[in-house]
Amino acid sequence: MAHHIYTDGDDRGAFIKSTLIKPHFFTLLALFVLTIVTYLASLPHLGEPLADLVALAIAVAKVALVVGIFMHVKGSSPLILVTAVSGFFWVLLFFAYLVADVKTRDMVTVFPGW
Repeated sequence: MAHHIYTDGDDRGAFIKSTLIKPHFFTLLALFVLTIVTYLASLPHLGEPLADLVALAIAVAKVALVVGIFMHVKGSSPLILVTAVSGFFWVLLFFAYLVADVKTRDMVTVFPGW
């Protein structure tokens, strides 16, 4: 167990915040395993929509691990949790508008000589 000592600057006291090494190690190990799973999932030809969904699901799992453990959102105050969830919502909204834009475009005609 590693200990970090933080002071408030006016020497009225210090408090010790303990950071456990074990969750970080297992999270790093899980990220390595998910990276290998990403590579293995790319080897067979799954087809266009299925391959994208598998890669996206693995990426969301990696993001959840990084945000929850490494960024210390897990176990934080409710305000931090609301901020993280709202940021994730905005990314989802961005991708929804991106997909809607791509799906509703007309086919572009390519003129000879262009």
